[in-house]
Amino acid sequence: MGSQKLKRPSNLPQAERETVGEYDGVLSKQVLAAARRGSFYELMQVSEALLSSKELFTAQLLDVLLCQFQSAVPTNMSSSTFLTDPGVQQRIGVFGALHLLFARKDAIVAKDIQALLKTTWPDTFSWMQYFYTANITNQYGTSGSDEFMLNMLIGVFLLFLVAQNDCDSKFVTKTPGAARLATQLCLKKALIIKEVQKGPIDMNTIIKPYEAIRVLFMTIQELEEQGDRILDEVVEAVRITGEGLTMPEILQNRIQIALRAGLEETKIFADLIQLTSRFTLNRLAHPIRQDIVEMDMVPFAVKSLAELAARVSINDCSNPDLLVSNSVVLGFEFICYMFNTRPGTQWVLQALNAGFLEMFVAWSPMFPFFPAADRERILLFLSTQFMPYLVSFPVLLASEDILKQMDAQKVRETVERSSEDTKLAWDMLEKTVSRRAAIGKVSWGVRAHRTKFVCDTCCKIDITSTFKKCAGCEKALYCSKSCQVKGWKERGHRKECKELKKQGLQENSLQISTRKLNDAILRDVAKCDAYENIEKLRIMAKEQVPGVHIDDVGIEIGYDAFPPTFHVFARPECIRARQASEQGVDVPSSSESSLEPRRFVGDKMRRLDKELTLLIVKVKDGEGNVCHPYGIAKFWDGMDDDDIAFEARVQAELHPSSPEGEEVC
Repeated sequence: MGSQKLKRPSNLPQAERETVGEYDGVLSKQVLAAARRGSFYELMQVSEALLSSKELFTAQLLDVLLCQFQSAVPTNMSSSTFLTDPGVQQRIGVFGALHLLFARKDAIVAKDIQALLKTTWPDTFSWMQYFYTANITNQYGTSGSDEFMLNMLIGVFLLFLVAQNDCDSKFVTKTPGAARLATQLCLKKALIIKEVQKGPIDMNTIIKPYEAIRVLFMTIQELEEQGDRILDEVVEAVRITGEGLTMPEILQNRIQIALRAGLEETKIFADLIQLTSRFTLNRLAHPIRQDIVEMDMVPFAVKSLAELAARVSINDCSNPDLLVSNSVVLGFEFICYMFNTRPGTQWVLQALNAGFLEMFVAWSPMFPFFPAADRERILLFLSTQFMPYLVSFPVLLASEDILKQMDAQKVRETVERSSEDTKLAWDMLEKTVSRRAAIGKVSWGVRAHRTKFVCDTCCKIDITSTFKKCAGCEKALYCSKSCQVKGWKERGHRKECKELKKQGLQENSLQISTRKLNDAILRDVAKCDAYENIEKLRIMAKEQVPGVHIDDVGIEIGYDAFPPTFHVFARPECIRARQASEQGVDVPSSSESSLEPRRFVGDKMRRLDKELTLLIVKVKDGEGNVCHPYGIAKFWDGMDDDDIAFEARVQAELHPSSPEGEEVC
């Protein structure tokens, strides 16, 4: 097998190479000759010399090297025969040359190398699987699947993955078995560490641990197209190689090791967070994603970023080799993405309880030393992914409690050392939390307690647990039998009960006993914001729906963004009713009107009493939105006495030195 002369027709042009004195290209020529002779020792010695030289590999050289993998892999070969077989030894030498080629990333400039690697990938991959499975003991004295063999296979794998990025077809990631081998290499090289080292981890190898993580990350990029097959291979590899641990357990353990190992592993921290994101950044219902979700990766990521913030300095942030800003950006991206992976606010509340706001403050003095683009991305995540949830009363209460517990003076001094855009963002967050929390307290009592119970029918409030739950959905609460009957027959709970039970809505960590409270606070916040922008809305109505009577115009407030967005629209049912009234015809209101929240399906019209101004409030809900329709009597006439008194009490709540308003129940 070692004496076979393998040839492939090739019209690939030779790469340009640098001139090295009078011995132009001598090392490339030696490697080329060694490859043709199949000499393991010559391949390794000359390849190592080429690695430190200024010469470039040529397409011709690569072609000759890769030709060695055209023959079929051996079968039924004993370990003793394996060690002495010249053909096997020759291909180990070729792997050594190829992995050194990857280590010197500027060694290839031929434009057609990608096509060459694409055509040779199937043969090469078969040999890669063979060498990994064989688990040999090589001449350097380490076990076959340890450092030497792992480095070679990882380097060759990355060589093809990098080439894949420049090709139209994903020839590596579409190969059955590629994800399994990538996972095994990553587990052996970068993720499974049997003993936690207290000191810095040795990074002085040609192939670094983060490059093994990169192999796995690049291999599972095609999850949207073939996610089940790829993730099944990952799970299989973890079962075989993971030493009894699950993938989320491995990721968490490795992140902790990276944090303890020192700043030289900051890049690994970033890659591990990015790898975790890759496993969750798809909509596929696969067990590995559920495992990561159930391992509480969001609070873990928050605490890990906080620990990293305590270890780095401003000088570290300015060091491009540590990639500190990249770690923070990827961490924020993962946390904020997870906010939207399921309905409700579970992950937002877990992040807050884990110290999300405190972590942001801890990093803020270092933001001025981040690249501007990285800092902008972090602030964008804050405004577009976290701030919209501040319209949820549980999130609002949690945020208010956290801000009160933090040392205000220390926080102010810390944020003041940050950039201007960071200071503005934090100031906006504090003001938003304060005002909306004040609205909630005025709506449901100056000291609105998070364990109050609210009747679904009459909205009576009680701090006791005497209210009865609906036996069907276990979400609706009633203060009496009569309210339960009325809620079932007249308030529409007959229809919504099955849906609530199907959704399986969970109580949040603050134990708000009913969604009615959250809905009521949302209504009052939206109403206050609408009145605050009433002149702007009047102008929008005049410009966008000209000729429509102002009382026939509805409003939409989008709290799925921050700051909230405002839109106006004509209400056809109101226009028809007005036209009928002018003709002396009475059009009764719909008896099926409902103010209950409904999922947004693109139709802004909702059946609602035509005499009320329709206010549609859109909020984030998992990967989509939910629209809540409310009715405001005579909104376009401006605030009445009750509204003015309400706003005065909100201001009194915001400024305690002012006379405190009376409690509202």
